[in-house]
Amino acid sequence: KNDSKLLVSIAVTMTCISIAFIGMICEKNESKIKEVKPEKEIVETIEVQAEEKIITMDDEKFKYYMTTKMSSSEYAEYFKTIEEQEVEFDGCIIDASLRSGYNTRFEMFMAAGDYISEEEWVGPFIKVNDIAKTKLGRLAFGKCNVKVKARIDQYNTELEQLEITILEIESR
Repeated sequence: KNDSKLLVSIAVTMTCISIAFIGMICEKNESKIKEVKPEKEIVETIEVQAEEKIITMDDEKFKYYMTTKMSSSEYAEYFKTIEEQEVEFDGCIIDASLRSGYNTRFEMFMAAGDYISEEEWVGPFIKVNDIAKTKLGRLAFGKCNVKVKARIDQYNTELEQLEITILEIESR
């Protein structure tokens, strides 16, 4: 009897060890699968970022639309093709004012090229709906030439203005 109890104990112990071992193998395989997925996602993200390029004044078409007076519909048609893209250009601040209800946030009116006057500019009238004072640094408001890196939001045909979000701005 003792021998048969011993054999049953050994059999039960071996079964438990086998089940535990199989569980560890399954867990190990599942963790390997989980580790592969994030690497693939990271690679895809890097590929998407590499495709995006910043449009500058070296792009003849962009330069033409930024420095030429034309109809609102012509501006809207072109800027629709580059919405949400980053651009860089030399511009000027025509006017800036505090946003209603804020002490440190501004809206600005700009144009491409050098400052001429409040009534005269080249290209589309550019509106910055919201910019923090901290992003402006020590820039003087109005009559100020700047280098701008921005994202094109839209061309508003009703108000006849190009709306952008400033990413970087500095005096030039």
